[in-house]
Amino acid sequence: MLYEAKVNCPVCGSSFRTPVEQIIDVRVDPEAKQRVLGGNMNVTQCPACGWVGSLNVPFLYHDPSQELALLYLPVEAGVNEQQRQAAAGRLTRSLMDSLPQEERKGYLLQPETFISLDSLVRHLLKLDGVTDEDLERQESQQGLLRELLQAEPGEWELMLSEESELVDEAFFYQLQYLEQMLGLAEGAVPEGEKITELKEFLIENNARVKVLHERSQLVQPFFENPNRDTLVETLVKVRNESAQEMLIQQGLTLMDYAFFQKLLAYIEAAENEEERARLQALRRRILDIREELAAASQELLEERAVLLNKLLNTEELMKMARSHRSELDEAFVYVLRAQLAKATEEGNRQLQERLNQVGEVLEQLVEQSMPPQVVLLRSLLAASGNDAEMTRLLKEQSQLLDEAFFQFMDSMMEHAKQEGESEMLASLQSLLAKARHFASQPVASAAATSPSETTSPSGLIISKR
Repeated sequence: MLYEAKVNCPVCGSSFRTPVEQIIDVRVDPEAKQRVLGGNMNVTQCPACGWVGSLNVPFLYHDPSQELALLYLPVEAGVNEQQRQAAAGRLTRSLMDSLPQEERKGYLLQPETFISLDSLVRHLLKLDGVTDEDLERQESQQGLLRELLQAEPGEWELMLSEESELVDEAFFYQLQYLEQMLGLAEGAVPEGEKITELKEFLIENNARVKVLHERSQLVQPFFENPNRDTLVETLVKVRNESAQEMLIQQGLTLMDYAFFQKLLAYIEAAENEEERARLQALRRRILDIREELAAASQELLEERAVLLNKLLNTEELMKMARSHRSELDEAFVYVLRAQLAKATEEGNRQLQERLNQVGEVLEQLVEQSMPPQVVLLRSLLAASGNDAEMTRLLKEQSQLLDEAFFQFMDSMMEHAKQEGESEMLASLQSLLAKARHFASQPVASAAATSPSETTSPSGLIISKR
C-alpha cells in the first residue's frame, strides 16, 4: 500500500515528495518480503542533491499464510511511548480495514514489535530457517549491488562474472524494487536511470535474471488486480511452472467453487485435446497444492495441542507462555477452545478450570501487546452496564481518548452494523457519547491537512496515490 509523503533531505534540507510503504502484505505483493529482507524499504532520492537513502518510518509486515504480523516501530516513530503506540494502532487499524471480515483475526491485534529493522529481518529469516551463512550471502549481495551502482557500465561484465553466484532471485527483486521506488520519487532521475540500465543489462546478459524477469511479467496482471477472474485468467495463460506455483500459493483464498467453475469453463472451451489436457493437469496441480497445505494445517494443530498439554502441566504458566509467545496464534486458540468444549461436555471441572487459566494468561499477553487505546476500549466494553466503573476508567485514562481511540471505535461500530450485531452497536454508541464527554481534547479534524492530503497509517501527512 503506497502513500506519498512530504520529507526533508537530511543532506541539503530540500523538501520533496516520495512514495512510502507502511502496510506490507506479502499475499498482495509477494516481492515485498524480499524488499524487507534486503533492507530496501522506503528507498528514496533527493531531486536536489541526489542523496539516496531509506526513510526510517514504521511499517506493518503481514503474511496471512503464516498468520504473521510484525511491526517495525523505530524510536523515531514518536517522542514518547504514547505517540509510538498511537502510530502502532493506526497501522493495525489500516491493515484490518483493508481485509475482508473473515480475515480479521486476533493475531493482527498483537503484532510482534521491533525497534530496529535488522532485528525484524533476522526474526523473519529465523522463521524461514535461515543460517548465518545465508545472512552473510545477503550482506554480500547488498554490497555487490552498491558496487555495481557506483561503477561504470563498462565494468559490470567483469564484476558480475566474478560474483555470478550472488545474482539470484533475491538480488533481482532488490534491484527491481529500487527501480520502482526511485522511479516514483518526485524528480528522481540519475540514480533511477542507472538502476534501470543495470536491470536491462542483467536481463540481456544473465540467463537466470532473464527467466525471473519473464516470470515477473507473467504474474503481474494478477498482482496488479488480485481477484478471482484475474487469477483464473493468469493461471490459464501462464505455462511457467514456478510462476504457476507462485500464483496458486498467493491466490489460495480465492480458489472456491466459483473459481473452479471458471476454470472448468476454460477446460470445456479448449480448442484442442492438447490444451484441454494441459488445463486439466493445471486443475490437478491446484488441488494437490491445496491438499498439501491442508496437511500442513493439520500438522500445525497437532503441534499446538502438544504445546497446550505442556502449558496445562507446568507450574510456571505465565513464564512458559511468554517463552512460546509466537506460537500462541489462531491455531492455538482453536485447539484451546476445542479442548474446553470437550472438558465441559464431559463434566471435567478440574480440566475446565486449568484451561480457563491458560485462556486468561493468553488474554493478558494479548493485552500487553495491544495499543493502550485498544486495551481501554476492551475494558470499557467489559464494564458495559456498570456506569461507575466506566466513569472511573474514562476519568483515569482520559489522555487516551484521542483520534486513534475514536477511529477504532468507528471501525468497530461499522463492523457491528455489517454483522447485524444490534446489542454491540447500541453499547458502542452509548460508550461513544460518554467517551466524547470525557475527552481531554477535541478530536483532530481533517482540516489539519490540505484538501488533497490525508494522514498515513502511522501519522505522516501524505497524499494518497
